[in-house]
Amino acid sequence: MRRLFILLLLACFFGTGFSQDVESTQINKAFKAGNTTVIAKYFNANVEITVLSKNGIYSKTQAKNILNAFFSDKKITDFHLIHSGGKKGSFYYVSKLSTDSTDYRIFYLLKPAGGTYAIYQLTIEKQQ
Repeated sequence: MRRLFILLLLACFFGTGFSQDVESTQINKAFKAGNTTVIAKYFNANVEITVLSKNGIYSKTQAKNILNAFFSDKKITDFHLIHSGGKKGSFYYVSKLSTDSTDYRIFYLLKPAGGTYAIYQLTIEKQQ
């Protein structure tokens, strides 16, 4: 009985981490492609967004529109993950998005939401 309990506990622990890996992989692929539909799919109902000079807490639809405006005139040339980490069930990712004219730093925060993970915070700023 004790072994069963330990196995179930481990399955819950590792299952949670795996779910977050799936979401982050899909989100990173979407950023690389400039696919705002996929990115928005992972937004929480309300998400804190900072995209260049636009800053606030927005609904999923509003946040997607802000991303559409950001990606509309940019040709993505490269995207790669720089750093990731987390604690207490939350995970953050820092990436570099290169376009034909400028490099950007992207930060997003994933937290548990209804059995999956959702983006609660997204920041896109020009690379210094």
